[in-house]
Amino acid sequence: MKLTESKLKQLIVESINEAKLNPTFFLDMPKRKALMRRIIADPEVHPKIKDLLQKDSPFFDQGLELLKATNPDYASELDHYDSYQGSLAYEKEFEDFYTDAKRRVALLANEDEE
Repeated sequence: MKLTESKLKQLIVESINEAKLNPTFFLDMPKRKALMRRIIADPEVHPKIKDLLQKDSPFFDQGLELLKATNPDYASELDHYDSYQGSLAYEKEFEDFYTDAKRRVALLANEDEE
């Protein structure tokens, strides 16, 4: 089978659509958000730990470790989500990849129109 330019573009679009539909990071996102809301609302969690657990905090990971140490009830649930694919770094990496892929598809689509 000869791989033509249009077939290659179709394969790229299909790959991007598959990535968009199946990003590993977002599979447990509703549960992760619900857990974080529970943690923030829990009066047993120290307010300083809650401050560390804000999404834009540079000490988010340290806040998770402190939470596990001081509130062991959350430890097993947090360990379930503790992976590279569950990290903020992975979320940013995925967003950057997805944004770049959309840009490339748009460029390919513009070339087809010409």
